[in-house]
Amino acid sequence: MSHLRGLNPGLIPGLIAVALLCPCTACGWGERTHGVINRTAIDTLPDDGPVYLKARKTLITRSAT
Repeated sequence: MSHLRGLNPGLIPGLIAVALLCPCTACGWGERTHGVINRTAIDTLPDDGPVYLKARKTLITRSAT
């Protein structure tokens, strides 16, 4: 941690507080990619898999967040 030697020690708690209080959003892949993943997961279910998931594939894909 030699890169922190020149940093004022009083700033470290402030930086930690800002990092914890700053609202951050983790969007990940986004809605479209989650929908693709959901659709692919449902498509790869075996034939004797949960029928109710296959029946609601469009709803599940559209409501992916």
